[in-house]
Amino acid sequence: RRLGQGLAMIANVLNPEAVVICGGVSLSLDLMRPSLEDELSRRAFEVCARRLRIVAGELGDDAGILGAAHIAGCADALWV
Repeated sequence: RRLGQGLAMIANVLNPEAVVICGGVSLSLDLMRPSLEDELSRRAFEVCARRLRIVAGELGDDAGILGAAHIAGCADALWV
């Protein structure tokens, strides 16, 4: 529920086309989607809620470690 509230605030302020849910949370996106969409419909402006797509990232559990490696400047080393 709280994630949906946060997404509604982001939708209202930034009006993005999509939000990508990454990391371990993305593995349970199918279970969370009804609650997220309910909060969006209740709290976001209608035009923003209709436009926003919620998608799972493609890196799954590796998203966090790959992001940290990229920031540290050694992302290429992980793909060897």
